[in-house]
Order: sequence, then structure tokens, then C-alpha cells
Amino acid sequence: MKPYDYIIGELISRRKDLKLSQNDLDFKIGCSDGLVQKWETQKRIPSGFMLSCWIDALDCELQIKQR
Repeated sequence: MKPYDYIIGELISRRKDLKLSQNDLDFKIGCSDGLVQKWETQKRIPSGFMLSCWIDALDCELQIKQR
């Protein structure tokens, strides 16, 4: 599994754990309607800034570690 696929999977799982819809998360991030759905299905790739907003909106943090 590619690292990006893993990150997206974790963000989807966290959103579901928080019982947030994709539209709820769009609103919480402050992005256009349907953007989270496009990110989750990888129809669009978020910029680094928007990825950090997505992670922050789910009250998570991204950790980088050496393999």
C-alpha cells in the first residue's frame, strides 16, 4: 500500500469514527461542497495546506518516521 493511500484510509476511518458526513467535514474545513468526497475517492489530491486542514479538522496529527 502506498503511503498516501494509507493516510487517506486513516482519515476516512477517523471521519466515520467521529460520525461526520463528508459534507459536515467540508463545512468544518471551510472548503467547497463535495471536495472531501473527491479527496477520499482520489479524484482530486489536496494541496499540502489543505491536507493539513483536513488532518486538523479531524483532530489528528501526521507523524513522519524513518522506516
